[in-house]
Amino acid sequence: MEATDVFLPVIAWCRTRQSQDGQAEARRQKRRLKLLEFQRLRLKKLRETWRLREKVYKQSKLRRLCSHDTWMKAITHQFLRDRRRQSPKVWLHPRTSDWWENTAATFTDHEWLQHFRVSRETFSNLCTALNPQLKRQDTNYRLCIPLQKRVALTLYKLAHPCDYRTVADLFAVGVASVCHCVHEFCTAVIEVLKPQLVVTPNKFQLEKIEEFFYQTYQIPQCIGVLDSMNITISRPPHLDSEKPDRESYLAILFQAVVDGKGLFWDLSMSCPTWVNDNSGELLVCEDFSTRMHNVCRTDSSCVVIGKRSAAHCLYFEPPSPRASVSPLFLLPLDVEPAPAASPHASAELPSPTPPSSAPAPSPATACGNLS
Repeated sequence: MEATDVFLPVIAWCRTRQSQDGQAEARRQKRRLKLLEFQRLRLKKLRETWRLREKVYKQSKLRRLCSHDTWMKAITHQFLRDRRRQSPKVWLHPRTSDWWENTAATFTDHEWLQHFRVSRETFSNLCTALNPQLKRQDTNYRLCIPLQKRVALTLYKLAHPCDYRTVADLFAVGVASVCHCVHEFCTAVIEVLKPQLVVTPNKFQLEKIEEFFYQTYQIPQCIGVLDSMNITISRPPHLDSEKPDRESYLAILFQAVVDGKGLFWDLSMSCPTWVNDNSGELLVCEDFSTRMHNVCRTDSSCVVIGKRSAAHCLYFEPPSPRASVSPLFLLPLDVEPAPAASPHASAELPSPTPPSSAPAPSPATACGNLS
């Protein structure tokens, strides 16, 4: 058997295989060309469709917004719609003010005085005097608290030892509103009414006060009565001092001087101080003696009536190095003054005893409570 008989069939088969592979590659290339052509046609149609839509959209938009007014209205509408405030689900908690509107309106004068500690006439005067500081205006969202209700709820809070929530339930307002009303009322009273009602007397007024005390109570040379009280408070967050012992409590001293008719002409408040009633320490306002010196000047005949404990703790320094005694001192209530021929005549009154060599008591409250 020859070699040509073996290789000829192999060569024929290889040529046949190459021919078949070439035909298959030609068919694949034809399909690729058809697919690319189809994709090009599809993209062309899509571009034409988007151009047509964009053209139609622009034409319709120009037709709708052809005028300037329409364009501005569209912009404004879009701006307001995007920033429109959503209405809250609960804006005002429903409350009833039946106690203030119905029950309090039927109070007699005595019942009104018991609840608010002022008469109806005084209540009206307060509303009139504090109207510029306390009056509020209604808004589109809610109605303001009327002036009479603001003054009434403040007086009720100051007259009764109750919390803000109790007052809020009675007057149908919020707890925070009660707190704001109380602080605004107190600030307005200090700024408006205190300069009008608590006025330091001048020399002529001091003579009238002396004459009134002498004619009414047979007390010569007296220009006022001094008393004080402790006001217990909670510890402020900014207070750095620690509690000295278990029995001490934090308090503020309120000290006042009234004339013969019971009208205030001097008020003093001390800073928060730790007080112990069992220690015997006395609390006084530091600037009281200075103010009394400014009132009386060099008139040595003026006295202020106070308690014996206050007479021990209040010793006024001489106004000048040449003066031997202070022109003003405290006369204890349990010391009877000697009778005088006239309200301005000199009387034998107990002179103030200067502090002894023993350690002086630290400031504290023993001047008693305001009656």
